[in-house]
Amino acid sequence: MYMKDREVIYTLRAASEEFLTNINTKITKPLTGKISDTVTMLMGREGLNTEKSYFIEETSNKTKMTANFWDPVRCINALGQRAVSVYGSPSYMFFEGRDGFMFKSINTMLTEPAYTSFTKDNYSRKENAMDASSTMDVEQDYKRITNIDIPVLNNYIDDIQSGQIKSRIISHDMLTKKYTVKDYSVKKDPNAFVLINKSLPYSKYAIANASSKIINIPKYYGVHNGFGDTGLHAAWRNCASAHLRAATCRRDTSNVRRGRYSSR
Repeated sequence: MYMKDREVIYTLRAASEEFLTNINTKITKPLTGKISDTVTMLMGREGLNTEKSYFIEETSNKTKMTANFWDPVRCINALGQRAVSVYGSPSYMFFEGRDGFMFKSINTMLTEPAYTSFTKDNYSRKENAMDASSTMDVEQDYKRITNIDIPVLNNYIDDIQSGQIKSRIISHDMLTKKYTVKDYSVKKDPNAFVLINKSLPYSKYAIANASSKIINIPKYYGVHNGFGDTGLHAAWRNCASAHLRAATCRRDTSNVRRGRYSSR
């Protein structure tokens, strides 16, 4: 694309080797055992076959599920929905970063130190005192952001309707014809999850009812021999509200998830 007489801009679109491996690989077999061990297996020859570094956070639970011609990434994401960390956090994410592939809970990531910081100011270029010229400092340029926009931090109405304050989970078992009901409240969270903001964004007088958000989660007992419930209920029962990820993690990282950044 031509911009000026002496300026031409090229747009390069690239795909990683793992991306191509993923779309060309289909898995059709039971995935059994400790979830973190199964994810490690899927990073190898039976899955993404990556030579990059990766970190798999240990999980506390086991499961068994059948991949029905799924690609490796879909299998890992499905396992992440069922995974519970050794600290009781069911908020696993699978992604690729500067240090390779990561399978980690948000709870763990919030305990890690910041890798870098960004600044919004009027910095442009480094001035040379000798000849009044200016030079580009790439390190300083990448520390600057030209704009940051956080349209909504907390929306009380949305949080009620999405179940982030209170919710009710109804779990039914088609085999035993029984169901259980459990109410959750973010203000009565029995688990000590990590928060960026130690204070909850809601007043103790906030009006909310568990019936504002009802979630139906089936149980799958007896689907695989030797395993109990292999559905999502095992992970969701650790939640303090409809979405632990939203109530304790996503809401606190909204400046990253919702913020729109543009850099020089």
